[in-house]
Amino acid sequence: MLRKYEARVARGVALLDERLPGWRDRIDLKKLRLDNACFCVLGQLYAGTTTLYGYFTGIHALRIVGDRRAGTCGFTLFGDEDDRCWKELEDEWKRQILAGAPAPADDEPLPEPDAVLCGAGCE
Repeated sequence: MLRKYEARVARGVALLDERLPGWRDRIDLKKLRLDNACFCVLGQLYAGTTTLYGYFTGIHALRIVGDRRAGTCGFTLFGDEDDRCWKELEDEWKRQILAGAPAPADDEPLPEPDAVLCGAGCE
């Protein structure tokens, strides 16, 4: 049985494996906070780049701009998901980073981007 975020995170992991080999070694799991644009997966990978928030640089670099596209890859929640879901999404990222990720469950294409981006400020 798939966990709620397993397929979405697996898509994100596969995308990072393809575009940023060795990315797992750059993630500090103790600091990982998916609800924060500086300490989420993309925030950590793209920290110190051209914008204050690595998350936003990351979604542009990976061409997944938009809440739906980034959410499909497990980098953020969908707009209709409750903020309490951040912990579950974060736990799935940690699990897949530590264990290696399964292949995505399906070949669902990324949806068209929405105008809304997700990410909290650096605190």
